Amino acid sequence: MADHKDRDAMERWLEAFPLPPAHELEKQKQETEPDTKKTAKTKQRVPDQIDLHGFTREEAALRLRGFIRNSVRRGLRKVLVIHGRGLNSPGAAVLPAMVHSELEQNPYVLDFGAATPTDGGAGAMQVFLQRDKRWKRL
Repeated sequence: MADHKDRDAMERWLEAFPLPPAHELEKQKQETEPDTKKTAKTKQRVPDQIDLHGFTREEAALRLRGFIRNSVRRGLRKVLVIHGRGLNSPGAAVLPAMVHSELEQNPYVLDFGAATPTDGGAGAMQVFLQRDKRWKRL
């Protein structure tokens, strides 16, 4: 008999507060629970980046040098430099060539190359930095 009362109470409660559709429940579940796969991918991806779109060659060079210096001080080993592909430039693309030149000359840069397609492809560079022993990470 108690089961019957409980069932009636549950039915009245569900009538007053209906459950959302199954797809809504799944969406809420995905939003509230951390996705370990995404978290793992995020940790493997580039931890820091700079976007140089819209800057002149000189402004972009100064920002890039400061960004590399600060990244080394922070102990980062891999960063992303977004320079764009120069499709909106009136002549030849300015920033990709400048970024390449700056990275070749920077003593803290171990290696660099085009970013993966998900990180910007030909419009960005992955940069690998060496550790500076003067700036120890706390």
